[in-house]
Amino acid sequence: MRLVMEISVHFTDRWRRADFPGGSDHSHTAICNRADFLNPILIPPLYILHALPSAHYICLTCWPSPATWDDLNTTLTNHLLHPHPAASVCYPSNPTYNLSLCSTILSNWPHSSFHSSDPLSIDDPFWANNSCNPLFPNGTSITGNIHAEAEGCTRGKYPVYVINATEVGHVQTGLRFAREWGVRVNVKNTGHGAEGSELGGGLSYTQCVAGLVGNGTIMAATLGAGVQDGEMFAALAKYNAIADVGVVGWATGGGHGLATGNNGMGADNIIAAEICHSDLFWAIRGGGGGGTYGVIGSVTVKAYPMPQVTMINLSLAARNGTSDRDWYRVVAHAHQYLVDLQDHGVHGYYVLGGPPLAMNGALLLYDAKNGTAERLLQPFWDFLKRYESIVDSTIMPSSESIGTMQSARASRFIPRRAVEDDVELFAHTLQEIMSRKDSPEGVSTPSISGTMTGSRIPVDNALNPAWRDSVVHWIVSQSWNQSIPVPVAEQVVYNMTYGKGYALRQLAPDTGCYLNEANPYEPDWQSSLFGAHYPRLLSVKSRYDPDELLWCRHWVGSEAWVEQEDGRLCSA
Repeated sequence: MRLVMEISVHFTDRWRRADFPGGSDHSHTAICNRADFLNPILIPPLYILHALPSAHYICLTCWPSPATWDDLNTTLTNHLLHPHPAASVCYPSNPTYNLSLCSTILSNWPHSSFHSSDPLSIDDPFWANNSCNPLFPNGTSITGNIHAEAEGCTRGKYPVYVINATEVGHVQTGLRFAREWGVRVNVKNTGHGAEGSELGGGLSYTQCVAGLVGNGTIMAATLGAGVQDGEMFAALAKYNAIADVGVVGWATGGGHGLATGNNGMGADNIIAAEICHSDLFWAIRGGGGGGTYGVIGSVTVKAYPMPQVTMINLSLAARNGTSDRDWYRVVAHAHQYLVDLQDHGVHGYYVLGGPPLAMNGALLLYDAKNGTAERLLQPFWDFLKRYESIVDSTIMPSSESIGTMQSARASRFIPRRAVEDDVELFAHTLQEIMSRKDSPEGVSTPSISGTMTGSRIPVDNALNPAWRDSVVHWIVSQSWNQSIPVPVAEQVVYNMTYGKGYALRQLAPDTGCYLNEANPYEPDWQSSLFGAHYPRLLSVKSRYDPDELLWCRHWVGSEAWVEQEDGRLCSA
């Protein structure tokens, strides 16, 4: 096995070097020859800042010297960052300790926008080994670890160096440096990932919305790779328009959203990209983030006139005394009506949870005449009235809790045939995966999130073909905080993958799951995440990244490497 260390380089125009105080212990011990490295770029755990207490890491002779990093920073016109983890200011033992800043971080930590705007942070700190989460005044972390203050703040899998790329030249310089010094690249964008795919820091290249153009037949908007969806919508609202795409990573992975059922998936709406060759253009539309095949500077996407929206709140709950079996039979039959609603342009999201057993969500219909929604929904309401002894209505508030809980998930595309052909199997699967018998104390009961916004419009791109035939994409999840023992958490993850996940695979054996919302331990992930497109995607990857410079967990070609606990990569 050849050992390859990762170095994190990161691209965006939002961060100034002065914002991140930086200790710099550049010492290293020789244990390998430069020839042992393939061509890569990334640096999370191998290089620990002196200001952050940590276990000793043995660095390699092929690791660039301090002078080399300084030269890179000069070439990048001071766009090389050397940041601390954001929560390091919460640790009294750390030189950067600042109680006021810590309070601000605690209040912002649960919001995804905070993590997407930080050069290091990610939505789920589990993928950074929970190495530096913010602390409450009593020393307990926001994720529930009562020993967090005593354990201290370490870098974990967070990157050490980050390139704040504000122009294409910064990207090119970073990639040349990576190829010369044998470090692996991971692209951190502004979106979210289910399995820490943003980790390693990588390249996050941020620009502004370039504007809206139209030729009378089609409208389009050009977006930089780091544009936040809020920025995009605010810019397009000036033109009374919307785009069916958010950040670039969202669209290149497939991309579902409130309008995708009507206007096509995010990947379907990319009409141009700042990346070369038609093979690459095919691959980036659904075949994985742009950091798999190359660094995308911008994309041009279709834009649409601002629609009129009818929203229907769906709030159902089991009445007292209702058995699990009776409840899930009703839910299974209800899905048959959802199929018909989808066929007539109704899309949306829902969550199944309990106890108390409930189904809550929102259904959306665009540009429909008055009375259309009521007419389409009438058969569904008539069905529910027949079960008034079982079903009641509730209201369920929602809130953000990013970065505060650990979770396990299993997901699957549920095709039309699974909903229509065998209602008993469908209901039994619901009852099985929602079972509370394997939920230890401190672990939430299972819930199902249902995404009904897939597009059936055929497009020649790399999107997982299972999207086109799915009625709904299910995500089964359970969560907990760091107060429960590690073996208990590991058992929950195992049960989710090989218990509830197995039940999903039995219900829909020939489909797969959405790569941006998949189980990090999904068996046969190449087929599940990419479907029949995987061989062609791997060929594109091999052709345009023969040195495997770009790496991301469970993305195309990643099986060539095995990730170690500290974040280092070894060739498989």
